[in-house]
Amino acid sequence: GHAGDGAEPATATVACAMTARDPVVVEVRGEVAIVNMAQEPVNLMGRSLLRPLRAALDRVHSTKGVRCVVFCSGLKQNLFSAGFDVNELRVGRSATTESFKEFWHLANNFFADLYNSPLITISAIKGKCFAGGCFMSLCCDFRIATQDAVLGLNEVQIGLPVPKMWLEVLDSRVTRRETERLAMTAHMPKAEEALRIGLIDKIVLDESELLPAADALSMRLLRHPDMGRVLTKKALRGDMVERWKAFIPEETEIVLGNTQSKLISSNLDRVVAALGRRKPSAKL
Repeated sequence: GHAGDGAEPATATVACAMTARDPVVVEVRGEVAIVNMAQEPVNLMGRSLLRPLRAALDRVHSTKGVRCVVFCSGLKQNLFSAGFDVNELRVGRSATTESFKEFWHLANNFFADLYNSPLITISAIKGKCFAGGCFMSLCCDFRIATQDAVLGLNEVQIGLPVPKMWLEVLDSRVTRRETERLAMTAHMPKAEEALRIGLIDKIVLDESELLPAADALSMRLLRHPDMGRVLTKKALRGDMVERWKAFIPEETEIVLGNTQSKLISSNLDRVVAALGRRKPSAKL
């Protein structure tokens, strides 16, 4: 079992303050499940974090009575996730064609299922939230962030394109003009700007206020019966998610080709070399 199952914490903040041995810990509190990601130091999204995230999503979907899921970071530092683990993309060096394909399918099927979840999904973002971490938050219905949050899709910064379906999800959150600006320039808005453009929905003072704010939001939303919301969400997103899932095999080959191009692979090598010289904060 997982730590905290069925136990009522003294305060809402307990769930994300615990330092979990497991990279992902699920805590079910009545109708709300808390999914705490704590793969030190920066919640890099490699297969070692994505597998338990996938299992956590499957688990909350199959847990009777759970109507809402909140994702948060239990890292020691003020950071939600630094995004994809670059090593998963370096085919021929730290990755094989097979490991890359497994990684890309795992990541994007998880994101698509999160985006299409029948539950109310909330991302509680502390501090920095980059690329794949930001995208995971965009796949949630609502985003609450601390006032010192910085978030965005900065793939272009290291010479990688933002995946096509990620752009469609971003498009559903902000205006087309903002999608273009954020994606093409790797701009990373701070909390106030992110709120203004619709990238996040609410700002709280600090980490201690994240889960209470998520609780308050979920209590308000859970007053409505589920079926109307579930069917509306399906009408809004179902067709797009079908297209997304059908596109994953083709996209896997496209991204594989990209990562093997000399320009991109040398950029990825540079990122890994730079990470080796300083404390890890890979932004991908």
